[in-house]
Amino acid sequence: MLLFLQVISSCTTASPEEEEDDQTSIPSLTWDGKDPWLKVPSEVDVVSFDADEQLFEFESNVLHLIIHQVDYQEGMLSFTNYPQVSYEGENRQSVRYAVEGNYTLEDRRAEFDVCIQGEEQPLGHFVMNQKGMGIEIHCQSTSSSISVDFNAGRGVSTIVYGLSATEQSDPQNYLKAEGKKISVSGSSSVELAGLDHSSGYFLYAAALMDDWLVEQTLVEQKVSTTISSNPKDDLVFTISANPANDFTVHIPLSFQLGEDRNYTIDWGDGTVETNGEPSHKYNVMETTFFDVKVSGKVTGLDTDIMPSGSLNNTIFAVKQWGNTGLTKVQLCGLSSLESIASDTEGAFSKMLTFGSFDQFSIGSFEDCKSLKSIPADLFKYAVNVTDFNRVFSGCTSLTSVPEELFATCTKATTFHMAFFECSSLEAIPAALFANNTAVRDFSYTFSKCKSLQELPAALFLKNAQAYNFTGTFKGCSSLRSIPKGFLSGCPSASVFGENFRTSDLSGLYVDYVCGMFEDCKSLTSIPDDLLSYCPDAMDVSGLFAGCSALTSIPNGLFDANTKLKYVQGAFQYCNGLEKVPVSLFDHNLKIVLFRNTFAGCVKLSGESPYMMKNGKKVHLYEREDYKFDFPEIWDSTNCFENCIRLTDYNEIRGGWR
Repeated sequence: MLLFLQVISSCTTASPEEEEDDQTSIPSLTWDGKDPWLKVPSEVDVVSFDADEQLFEFESNVLHLIIHQVDYQEGMLSFTNYPQVSYEGENRQSVRYAVEGNYTLEDRRAEFDVCIQGEEQPLGHFVMNQKGMGIEIHCQSTSSSISVDFNAGRGVSTIVYGLSATEQSDPQNYLKAEGKKISVSGSSSVELAGLDHSSGYFLYAAALMDDWLVEQTLVEQKVSTTISSNPKDDLVFTISANPANDFTVHIPLSFQLGEDRNYTIDWGDGTVETNGEPSHKYNVMETTFFDVKVSGKVTGLDTDIMPSGSLNNTIFAVKQWGNTGLTKVQLCGLSSLESIASDTEGAFSKMLTFGSFDQFSIGSFEDCKSLKSIPADLFKYAVNVTDFNRVFSGCTSLTSVPEELFATCTKATTFHMAFFECSSLEAIPAALFANNTAVRDFSYTFSKCKSLQELPAALFLKNAQAYNFTGTFKGCSSLRSIPKGFLSGCPSASVFGENFRTSDLSGLYVDYVCGMFEDCKSLTSIPDDLLSYCPDAMDVSGLFAGCSALTSIPNGLFDANTKLKYVQGAFQYCNGLEKVPVSLFDHNLKIVLFRNTFAGCVKLSGESPYMMKNGKKVHLYEREDYKFDFPEIWDSTNCFENCIRLTDYNEIRGGWR
């Protein structure tokens, strides 16, 4: 290609006026009469990105020059706009070329001859060299590491790289924030170790120039580790092929939408499948047990994918959890499950919840009705879990809970319904929640544990942030007593019950309540300091509703609870209750909800609660007469319904009884 570069368009002499405007006077001669000469570097190295202009300066006493582009590599130069040549004065001239970025591994080269116009013999020659700025990556994987070989062009001296378990939407910023640097001289290698087996990752790399990330050099590659050959990493089920399931077994392997599958199933009868469906028909004619081994990556277990008819006759044990990368364990309703193994290999290290999946609150082992025991170190590696909602709810064969069960779960914030309806549970270890200092919610945790007779005094001693105790022991019909100082470690506790106004459930009827000790029918007494450690107590709706063995309420029960607002149904249907302190609510001047508070307390005698004001008795039903001393009462319906033995029953206003 011949490129004609004319430094001046003509040799006309400028007028005096024009010379005054132009401080650089352009000579009118082709050269200065002496032998023509040219000074130009023989070779020039350039680095450019996206058609950057490169400046080349040379000196010559010749004004009219042409440049022969002797050779250049495809894609190196941009000729959208032809280069402009400038006369700088004093024999100095310059030309600019638009040079495209070289993002390959190979160098590129262009050669130019500089000739006098009309002459064939070159006056000079120069070479433009452009180093490669490209990067290539090659990976080799094992079950726990990825070896990365970087190859780079001569223009790259430093590479920044990063390995992410998730795909990055902005790889450049990811590398700037978390990338690691490595020096290269043509090639270099790095070993990325400590990875999860059978797992996919995203590898990103780019060239650095003076700590500036060259975005055009960015490369990314999806890489995976191989399936572990260590049998300790296998997930193992003990299953039964039997006439009830037609000798066809389904196991609850679950995968995220679009997730790459990388696993094998050894069905225990000589059949081994790779990435197949999690079901298998056995060639047997009578009930036979097999150990099914799953190797590789399995991120979820979910009984929803199993036929409902196989939940009670197929899987009898999780013999080994292994380490398959689980992030979801939902074995709800697996009623044939009799035993589960300890987590010895970190199977649950990636778990964040054992109780809330897909926007539903479903416990991991909920309604596993045949499960008889829990290994103490089941959650040893579940250090990131915050949610144990309903985790063992409905495990009706469970008789005990190991004290160390949640010892490493220091991030746990909720145990809502964790042991709900574990009807065979006989005791709770004192230090069960000792390390769970971040817990906020103990609502319904042991509700309907009908075999539970006693509570350890130190059960909540370390749970200073816990605020919700709604229904915690509701329906524990064998519970006989509450230890003194039971809530001494819970200064934040404020909710001990709920009613139709305060519940977030929809469709509730107006008489709905649920209290911490509701329907504890064997409870005979209340410690006088029960709520004295809880100055923020606001809602005690249904607190002791249905506690039919209670005969009295201690003096000062609510004295420390000056923020109390809701006492709906707090003692309703305590049909053995004979006496209530008249000063029960003396310190509770903010109550707005008295609905059914003592409804059905048919043995209640003496005078109903009142406080003295200016030497005059002010009963609960008279508070509405003191509008400047008490808030407006929302609802007082049936507060003293059927409390006909009260001495002031006939004075109680109509709506209150």
